[in-house]
Amino acid sequence: MYMFKSYGGSGTVNNVALKSFAGHSNAYTLDLDAQWSSMKPIAGDGILYTNMTFSGWSGTCADGHQRGPIKFNCPADVPCTDMQVDDFTVGSNKGDTVEHVCKNAYGSGACLKEGDGGAYTTTQTVDAASAAIQTMDGELENGLGLTVSIDIPTIRPSFFPGVAAISPRMADAGKAQATARVQTSVPAEAETAADTSTVADITVPISTAASFTTSVTVREFTTVATPTISVSATSILLTEEPSSVETPVRASSCKAKKSLRT
Repeated sequence: MYMFKSYGGSGTVNNVALKSFAGHSNAYTLDLDAQWSSMKPIAGDGILYTNMTFSGWSGTCADGHQRGPIKFNCPADVPCTDMQVDDFTVGSNKGDTVEHVCKNAYGSGACLKEGDGGAYTTTQTVDAASAAIQTMDGELENGLGLTVSIDIPTIRPSFFPGVAAISPRMADAGKAQATARVQTSVPAEAETAADTSTVADITVPISTAASFTTSVTVREFTTVATPTISVSATSILLTEEPSSVETPVRASSCKAKKSLRT
C-alpha cells in the first residue's frame, strides 16, 4: 500500500505518520527499502529514515511469505531509527502466517529492534490476521481484459466503505445540466463590428526659468467603432480638419503650449 525505495544518495526523510490504511490482496503493503536492488546505487551513504509512525493498518496481502506485509531494509551505515508500528493487522490471501522482515531498523513494534545502531537482520513469523475485510459493492473479481473496452463506472458517493462523503459528488448534476446556458455560434456574415484607431502626435514644448527646453511626444489613440446593430449597417468614419489647440498650463515657473496634429 505504501512504499519507500532508494539506494544510496543522501538526505533525510523524517516526521512521517501513515495512519488508517485499509486494503486487500496487495502485492506490497508496508515496504521501506533503502537498498532497493532493482536500481543501481547512486553516490552517497544512503538516505536517513527516522521518526516514522505506521498505525491502524488492516487488510490482506497477496502472499505473506513471498512478500510479507512488513519490510524494513536499511543499510548498516545509515540505519532507520525511531520507527513505530502499532495496530497492524494485515493477513494473507495464502497461508495462515505472514513474515515481517527487519534489517538495521530500530524502534518499536513488529520486528523492529530497540536502540539506534548496529547491524542486524531478523524475520518474524506471525499468525495471519483475520481476512474478513469490508469491501465496496461491485468490486472486480477478475481482470478487465485486454481486448474489450473498459466501461466507465458510475461515480460513487463515497470512496471508502461505510463512510459517507462530506458532500455528495455530482450533486444536482441533472438539474444543473437542464438549466445550463446554451451557447450558439454567430454567422460570420453577421460579424460586422470593426475597430479602427487614429493616432495623433502631441508635442508639448516646456520652457522653464532655467533657460532650457524639453519636448515631450505623446502617442494619443482615438478609437472609433462601427455600428453592429445590423448586417446592412453603413460604417462611417468621420475625420476632422487639422486644428490647433493652445492650452495654457499654469505652474509656478513654466508655461506649456500644446499643439494637436491629426
